Amino acid sequence: MLDKFKNNVILKLILKLSLNLYMQLNQGIINKSNSSRLKEAAMGIKTPELLKLIDIPRQKLYYLEQKGYISPQKIVIGEKEFREYSEDDVKRIECIWKYLKKGFKYKIAYEKAIEELSNPQMNLIKTENR
Repeated sequence: MLDKFKNNVILKLILKLSLNLYMQLNQGIINKSNSSRLKEAAMGIKTPELLKLIDIPRQKLYYLEQKGYISPQKIVIGEKEFREYSEDDVKRIECIWKYLKKGFKYKIAYEKAIEELSNPQMNLIKTENR
């Protein structure tokens, strides 16, 4: 049930961002040279959406960044700085958080997450044996 909710939230965000980008392109707000860079930025997810999606406390998310386990892109708008997380960041955070909730320490949770994400075949074998 939670996976369906996460997928719906991600899909809605992608559709909303795509529609917004399409409208701006058609109105000439964005020129063609900037459009590829903006498409990449549009695919990121900001902190509030990520917190809702994964249900991870903000402090733990920022601690993962502080330790160097994730490195979101920083977007500066005016005097404010926002974090934007790529799809890979989201997968990594979700996997680390899974191990942290099981009681693993940060370093071990990170190592297990990296191993799981880099060996998807092993993850399939583990799931089939359950």
